Amino acid sequence: IALVIPSGSDSSSFIRMVKLLPDDVEQFYFFDVAVLQTDEDMQATWDSIKEYYIGEDLYGENVSKITGLGLVGSQGEISIYAGDFDLEQMEAAIEESSVESFDYEGFTIWTDMYSYSTAVINDAVFIGSAEGIQSCIDVVKGQSTSLYVNKDVKDFIGRLSDGYMLGVAVVGEGSSSTETYGVLAGGMVASK
Repeated sequence: IALVIPSGSDSSSFIRMVKLLPDDVEQFYFFDVAVLQTDEDMQATWDSIKEYYIGEDLYGENVSKITGLGLVGSQGEISIYAGDFDLEQMEAAIEESSVESFDYEGFTIWTDMYSYSTAVINDAVFIGSAEGIQSCIDVVKGQSTSLYVNKDVKDFIGRLSDGYMLGVAVVGEGSSSTETYGVLAGGMVASK
């Protein structure tokens, strides 16, 4: 898990996102986009994040309305966008660009021509695999445990001081009989 929270920002957005993720997530990155957009010293960082992960808009909403960006998994399997969105307008744009949709536990999941799935969950837009989004919905519905329940994750989140970049890594049991390492946890803080 790695996250970016510029100094002086409220980490509650990060914690809200962690609480939406299943407990088997291997990595999570969080960017406090609201601060990155307004801090002149962080402009180059914001420009590169915007270019690589967002673009100029998100389903018709200007990029300036995004306040938080979460990236799940080492390959960015799911992107989570929080912000001051007009959700009805966004859902209409999502539906217009999708080729199919289905209902899962009361949430609509749309799939586009590139096989990316999108859903609006708790006022945030989730983009990634349908299976990954479904696992997040399971957490919201109380059918699965969230990453925030992991005592090591919660402990390190509580110990991290302010900074523009914070990181936590948690490694679990090996996936094969030859990988016998236990749980390892570590944290890192960087500031301007």
